[in-house]
Amino acid sequence: MAKMDAKPAASADVDDEVAMPWADDALGQFLAAAWRNTVHALRDERERYATLAEIDALFGALLEDAEVSGDRMGSAFLVRTHGTFLTAASLALSGQVAQAYTLLRSALETAVQGLYVSSDPDRQQLWLGRNDSAEAEQRAQAMLEQGAPLDYLRELDPATAQVYTKLYARAGDRSGHPNTYANQSRTAGGPETSGRRDYFVCGNDVQRSCLRSVAQGGICVLTIFYYVFAERYRELELGERINKLRQGH
Repeated sequence: MAKMDAKPAASADVDDEVAMPWADDALGQFLAAAWRNTVHALRDERERYATLAEIDALFGALLEDAEVSGDRMGSAFLVRTHGTFLTAASLALSGQVAQAYTLLRSALETAVQGLYVSSDPDRQQLWLGRNDSAEAEQRAQAMLEQGAPLDYLRELDPATAQVYTKLYARAGDRSGHPNTYANQSRTAGGPETSGRRDYFVCGNDVQRSCLRSVAQGGICVLTIFYYVFAERYRELELGERINKLRQGH
């Protein structure tokens, strides 16, 4: 797990500066509130943040030299999954819980589709040629329908497929409203955000549950990509680091 410094994640000066009404419009105020919430989460949820940071570091180790494996298709899906995970983590830290679950669901989908597509040359060609014509697009879409990617994961790793299914269902259930827990919402101090206060859930078990779910999703997708980059996982001993992360998650 990433080592955390003793000092707060952001200085009071930075926090105060961000809290200032630096923009007069509603969007600017909303963005300022989201960043302010993130600063508070970095300070108050240090252990949960450290887990997310370690997951990000694992992605970074894979991406640093992913093309060594020669799997450009797998690398492309890895980049997409990582980017989606980063956004989910950012939203969860800012208190945009429902939106974070939406991105978590997307990250899970991208990972399992990446595994399925990259594991077969014919499927790779279908995916690469999906924009060639309307018919090609339909064939590529049909390839990913009827649960085929998840069925493939079940064949390789039933335990991870079970975790995937549980997280995917949870993410879908908790992302149906801009703020599923609107009556518990608040921003982490500072001025109101022009009636958009209900988009944030901060400093309570709802946010902490979301942060844990995003971490669990990150661990799950990294486990899925083991079957794409198995040799690299072994070379970097990533499996040991992932197993440590699973403890308590």
